Amino acid sequence: MIIATFIIFTNLYSRCLTDITVEQLEKELIQSRIATMLSQIQPHFLYNSLTAIKKLCATDPKAAEKAVVEFSYYLRCNMDSLTEKNLIPFERERMHIEAYLNLEKAVYEKKLNVVFNIETSFYFAIPPLTVQPIVENAVKHGICQRLGGGTVTVSVRETEAAYLIIVTDDGVGFDTADAKPRVGVTNIRNRLAAMCGGTLDIKSEQGVGTEVTISIPGKRLGNE
Repeated sequence: MIIATFIIFTNLYSRCLTDITVEQLEKELIQSRIATMLSQIQPHFLYNSLTAIKKLCATDPKAAEKAVVEFSYYLRCNMDSLTEKNLIPFERERMHIEAYLNLEKAVYEKKLNVVFNIETSFYFAIPPLTVQPIVENAVKHGICQRLGGGTVTVSVRETEAAYLIIVTDDGVGFDTADAKPRVGVTNIRNRLAAMCGGTLDIKSEQGVGTEVTISIPGKRLGNE
């Protein structure tokens, strides 16, 4: 009887250890994937910003000086997020977006208009560098491809089940049926799914513009 009990206990203990090991390995695998995706995103931000400043140095030194100040602030806001593996408050991501857009506005001036439409608080969490790359796509591939520029709108609203972050632009748009998914968008979609069960949907029409909707399940941070 004692031996049988000992064997049962040993089997249960081994099974628990196995479950813990598998769970830990799964977590480490997810963290590894997140780190890989973030490493692909980091150079993209830096190279684009430095290229924009370089162009200004040749055409408008004063604007270049202002852009350097914006770029420094951009780096201060983003360096922590580049290596952050956990969810962050949306407020931090909003600051990243504004820093990026200030830099782009220094480059494109009146050709780029920006509108923020925030209908809810910032007490929810998202993966770092989730919305900023979407805004960057709206500027680079939407507004900047349109003669005369256009407007990027960042809206945030709350439903019963989720927080919705909607980035729209009135740029050139594209055919979603024919276009290949961009690497950045694929990474964002994967990180949303892995880190918080979020989703990303894209609607676009050529000559009209693009709308990207990020849905975050309703998990709040702190009190409203």
